[in-house]
Amino acid sequence: MQPGATMARYIAWLLGFTLLAAGCDVTVTSVDDEANPNDPNDPNDPNPPGPKTKQGECGLIDIGCPSARPFPGSPCEGSFSCTYEDEVAIITSTCANDAWTESVECTEEVIGGSCGGTPPASESCTSPFSGSMEATLEVGPPPGSQAFRPFEEGELISPEIGGQGSAMVWFTLRMDGDELPDCARVTATLESGVFYDPGQQISDVKLRCGASLGMYSVVPYADCENLTEGDVVDVTLTVEVAGIGEASYPLRLAYEDVCFIFG
Repeated sequence: MQPGATMARYIAWLLGFTLLAAGCDVTVTSVDDEANPNDPNDPNDPNPPGPKTKQGECGLIDIGCPSARPFPGSPCEGSFSCTYEDEVAIITSTCANDAWTESVECTEEVIGGSCGGTPPASESCTSPFSGSMEATLEVGPPPGSQAFRPFEEGELISPEIGGQGSAMVWFTLRMDGDELPDCARVTATLESGVFYDPGQQISDVKLRCGASLGMYSVVPYADCENLTEGDVVDVTLTVEVAGIGEASYPLRLAYEDVCFIFG
């Protein structure tokens, strides 16, 4: 390595690899004490020279800190963290075990919500599929340590409570077919006889080998006058992929997940 390049990397290290991207301050930090900052091929260097992604079997894989906050669960390679700051929070995204995770630290008190903001409804993309094709669609619980499985008929699901106080039903989409798109417009609709209106979320969703990461649909306002604690509410989750097809699942929600605020 030339002396000038060595000095430049040293100065960058002193500055903490601080960048400005997408309206957020981004700080890059290696979390591997054995990472070698002088090795351009070191997989644990969070700010390697050249591209910040590499091609994987099912799409691009991050090998350095992206300019925008990565979606939790999306693929990465190496062992490093990236810090994204806004007016009220510090978000630390960590690449470990080939996937991104994140933690949020509030820098100011936020009234009526979470300093982390409303999470994106899905991992987004910019060029959704605009044609038509045939494929098999399945929808199941959000990704975790278990392999994908479709929802069972009448399955009792447990929503998560978001930063704005709403219950969110999380799920994943999987498609099976030939030459599947890597971006599609997905409409998720949650319906029930007790909801004042169906809950609907439309998103352009990034797909990897036909599969999404976690997505959610917000549980709508409900008429809880005739419901009591211990009741179970029947709902239907329908997921439509534009130009490809749809899948519907009859599910159930517990009373407290429907009426915990509005009953």
